Amino acid sequence: MIGALAVCYRQAGWRVIGAAPTARAARELREIAAIPSTTMHRLVAELDRAGSFEPGTVLVIDEAGMAPTRISAALLAQAERTGAKVIAVGDPGQLASVQAGGWLAALSRRQPGPELRDVIRQRDPSERNALKALHDGQPDAYIAHKHDAISVHAAENEAVDAIADEWDAARREHGHTKAVMIARDNHTRELLNQAARGRLKRDGTLPIGGVVVGRREYARGDRVIARRNDRARDVDNGTLGTVIDIDGRSHRMLVQTDSGQRRDLDLVYIVQHVEHAYALTGHGAQGATVTWAGVIGRPEEFTREWAYTSLSRAREQTVLHITGEQPPAELERRRYAPNQPDGGRAEAIAALRRAMKRVEAEPLAVEQSAHQELVKALTGHAMPSRSVVHQDQLGQPPPVRFSSSAPGRTPERSPPKRGPYLSL
Repeated sequence: MIGALAVCYRQAGWRVIGAAPTARAARELREIAAIPSTTMHRLVAELDRAGSFEPGTVLVIDEAGMAPTRISAALLAQAERTGAKVIAVGDPGQLASVQAGGWLAALSRRQPGPELRDVIRQRDPSERNALKALHDGQPDAYIAHKHDAISVHAAENEAVDAIADEWDAARREHGHTKAVMIARDNHTRELLNQAARGRLKRDGTLPIGGVVVGRREYARGDRVIARRNDRARDVDNGTLGTVIDIDGRSHRMLVQTDSGQRRDLDLVYIVQHVEHAYALTGHGAQGATVTWAGVIGRPEEFTREWAYTSLSRAREQTVLHITGEQPPAELERRRYAPNQPDGGRAEAIAALRRAMKRVEAEPLAVEQSAHQELVKALTGHAMPSRSVVHQDQLGQPPPVRFSSSAPGRTPERSPPKRGPYLSL
């Protein structure tokens, strides 16, 4: 669609360029839509040197739902000064920027634009309809649809073993590039990657002994992901690929990316920025399309944006593995207070439903200010500056979040603070 839009503007005499919040998204915009593209940060730097957009420019911002507010504000201000047209494309229902962001969602609420409402990734029409409801904050249809695909486990290690076994069967059927496990935090992701490699070693897909580089072992056939942009090596953060060779002496690694290109990675980059990729976080999986996906987490971690992003990656089958193991805060509480009984499947599903209704992203500062002014007008009292009430949280218990300082559990992201800019 974006490529066709660019063709129309070019035929009308416009110059079309693209930008995206990540290098991977910018590369896809270049390769799939044939639009000359770069990252938003790099484009701002280029504009600072050049002074402005060229006359008659159309700027396409892809994955705008992930775009940070500050850098977006700089681009939009440049466009306004020079009369460039900006077309922002993205899904405000997916994960937002790790930095302060959310302007596309705010703009969509205040000034709705054209929408593509039909999900086309999933082959099952009932799955598409259930995901559409989940996207809109109505999880009941999705939970009912996936009833038989939701497994509840008493402990995390049980859930890891179960989902790894299902992944193993899926990758045998569909291929190792078409099956992925998705976790909320990096600790669980590492456990899943280790479990996957153990199964691959048992059936001979990977050799028993590989090449240890830094803290990880790699071998021919391993799935890997690059975690940092590097122009010299022509690698983007989020690039997925398969190891086709690794030298035991120099530790140089030859990787074939999922787009079919080869990249030669050296020791320094591998140690610092390469990880196994049988399991990804929600942010790492965002934008990916596979045949089978297994998603794991505690019920309260399936917030509206994270749940939709993670559960909509597969064309054919998605399974959920929910662990009833208490979060670190509750385990710490149990050291000093009487234990409360662990809930069963019904309680886990109820907690999952509550989480799927909870918006993770905070409103923009301008929206918070407007809400505070409304409360003051109605009550005569100002709200505390840190108190923000989301409409879909009224009457619901507060979200349970695990502590970022808890041993062994690294959150994928923390709720960002939101910036004040809103203009397009």
